Amino acid sequence: DLRTVSLYLSFINTTNYCLFEEDMFLKAAKNIGIQNPPDKSDFGRFQKISQSLYKVISKNTELINAYSSSSHSDLIQDDSLYIVYDFYELASANVI
Repeated sequence: DLRTVSLYLSFINTTNYCLFEEDMFLKAAKNIGIQNPPDKSDFGRFQKISQSLYKVISKNTELINAYSSSSHSDLIQDDSLYIVYDFYELASANVI
């Protein structure tokens, strides 16, 4: 399934691939106003959105520093898309 593929890709190349969980992403997309979000049939578009979002997030040095000093920072590279996955998780719960 696509979640397994995205998990594998995100582990071997954290700077280019974000973990894909369709339900969570679709809720996050709705909550942050992404119109016509991609579903699992358009994994490439999902990755492009994730990479674009990372470019926006990475410009906020205060946020990056706080995220880097989090309890799991020893597991995460600085230029990793894991921060985008965490953003989707928060946005899907409507915390953002």
